[in-house]
Amino acid sequence: MILIVCGLALAALAGALVFAAASRWWHYVVIGLAWLPLFPLVARHLTGDVSHYLPANAFSDGPDAKEEIILASAYATIVLAVMFAAAAFWAIRLGWQALARRH
Repeated sequence: MILIVCGLALAALAGALVFAAASRWWHYVVIGLAWLPLFPLVARHLTGDVSHYLPANAFSDGPDAKEEIILASAYATIVLAVMFAAAAFWAIRLGWQALARRH
């Protein structure tokens, strides 16, 4: 149950961030491609094995639930990479708009 709640919370946060960052259809495409180069960085430095961040009873077999840990880790890494891509795109877009207003 904890995994489902965490997964839904991450998905909702990522969806809200992508929705806020994109104002045109092609923005979704850019964000959809921009997370790919971020995936290895997020996996190496942020997420990796998410079983360290969650309580032991989050997994059905405790810390020995290797399949669940792998799926949760991959899911968290992908969603966080999408969130970082959306946040970076949003910042770039807002900066570009501010620069355009100045000139």
